[in-house]
Amino acid sequence: MKLTLSSVIVFCLFASAVHAQTPTQHLDSWIRNPIIRGQFTADPTARVFNNKVYLYPSHDIVPPAGQRQDWFCMEDYHVFSSENLVDWTDHGIIISQEQVPWGKPDGYSMWAPDCVERDGTYYFYFPDAPKEGRGFAIGVATANHPEGPFKLEKEPIKGIAGIDPCVLVDKDGQAYIYWAGMGIRGAKLKDNMKEVDGEQMEMQGLPEGFKEGPFVFRRGEWYYLTFPWVRGKKSSEKDNPTETLAYAMSKSPLGPWEFKGLIMAEHENGCWTNHHSLVEYRGQWFLFYHHNDLSPNDDKRRSVCIDRVSFNHDGTIQQVAPTRRGVGFKEPLTYFRPVSPNAVKMQPDDDGFIRRWMLLEPIDYNVRSNTILTEGWLHEHLAKQYFKGQFDNKRMPRDGEKVAAIGIALEGGPQDTRRQNGPVVTKEVKQTLRWHAMDSETYNVKVFRFAEMNGCQPYNSLFWGVTIVDCLEDISDVRLAVGSNGASMWWLNGERVLTLDGDRRMVEDDCMSQRITLKKGRNILRFALINGPGLSDFCVRFIDEKGKPVTRFSVTVQ
Repeated sequence: MKLTLSSVIVFCLFASAVHAQTPTQHLDSWIRNPIIRGQFTADPTARVFNNKVYLYPSHDIVPPAGQRQDWFCMEDYHVFSSENLVDWTDHGIIISQEQVPWGKPDGYSMWAPDCVERDGTYYFYFPDAPKEGRGFAIGVATANHPEGPFKLEKEPIKGIAGIDPCVLVDKDGQAYIYWAGMGIRGAKLKDNMKEVDGEQMEMQGLPEGFKEGPFVFRRGEWYYLTFPWVRGKKSSEKDNPTETLAYAMSKSPLGPWEFKGLIMAEHENGCWTNHHSLVEYRGQWFLFYHHNDLSPNDDKRRSVCIDRVSFNHDGTIQQVAPTRRGVGFKEPLTYFRPVSPNAVKMQPDDDGFIRRWMLLEPIDYNVRSNTILTEGWLHEHLAKQYFKGQFDNKRMPRDGEKVAAIGIALEGGPQDTRRQNGPVVTKEVKQTLRWHAMDSETYNVKVFRFAEMNGCQPYNSLFWGVTIVDCLEDISDVRLAVGSNGASMWWLNGERVLTLDGDRRMVEDDCMSQRITLKKGRNILRFALINGPGLSDFCVRFIDEKGKPVTRFSVTVQ
């Protein structure tokens, strides 16, 4: 990597704070990578908990006397959090090596960790050198909050010898653990999240060459196994046999896998390692990785960076080039803009997503669990009339127009949503709601933010919206492609064309309709979306037979 004046300035500022326990103040400049500048951080695992990003990295330190000076040296773990990916709070040390009951108190081997949440408990997984024997074992600590305090288990996970644990909790609640050691391996976890369930297996379908640091996630129906990979050998001074970030895909959490290629190429300056995680936040995907920007002469003291990552229509990942600018939501996002009465018709965005909607303030609809949102339940309950003109295709509601609506509340009040057993008694409630003509600033229309900005409850809500797709000619053989956080139902010109049932996350093109025709002139597109304990959003577009977005129309609400 070529050092610039900016990187020299950042390095000098870092030098005075390298032993600080909290990050230095954010530099007001265009340089946002690395993101933590008060200490060395590596092997970043990013997770979204409680609408924040929590970062669980390893903590590189300068080796103390008596330790190998040219090797990795880590004695504890910190956790950081951020709402805007720019300003990070250091919550301090959560585990140090001398606290681990089974670990070597002076091993300096606390390498890449992970943390996941299940049923309100946070499980922190980490490798460490055991007191007895050689190699690494993987330990577990639990907490009631993502920043801790964490309580350590007395023993490591039996049957696992390796490093770089990663845990995936799938949609059905089944948890899987992955790690590096004699290849990349994986296994199911028992319900207690602390024991392997069944036999472990080596992941199949991966390329030859050194691999470590697995990070597994699910997007739609695809599972992604991502990993640092050395693809070359040093046969000349021009070669760079250091780690890339690579990935494979599968329809099963334990494979077999199909290797797809690189997420990030080797670091140009020859930094030996890279390690990473991918996370979706505020409707965008981000790659967390590390580099030795703050220690250009020492690639064992590394620093975490972030860049955006994009997916192709077939689910493959577009290769990411590291930047100094990085990412961040420094200013609060404006999620919606009101549509003025004289506004011109709006085009779908470059990817075909429809952003202009007439949205009704949410109807109260208490759902104890999203597991009840089956297709049959949706067809029954969303066919009911909750307000006048609910399915009127001859007249569009006007901006600011009020309607009388009927909501569904729990007899005992909202606290009853926490009941686990016994019948749930509901009652009808009368509401006066207002229509709003809105343009979404993001491709995924965050109706829970719409609820918040209008002083409404974003949870346990039934959202309705309608828009006009205006075509200059018939457009045949297209499909409606929808992703929604929560269950949703979609109508085109009065005909139900698509239902997304169950407890869903918002994924682009999660479900598609049968072939339909957008007729010349006005087409009325309508939706209903319901989410009990979750935060509702959706993205919708039309795609052609080749999977390409259809954009030959305009959108209006008048």
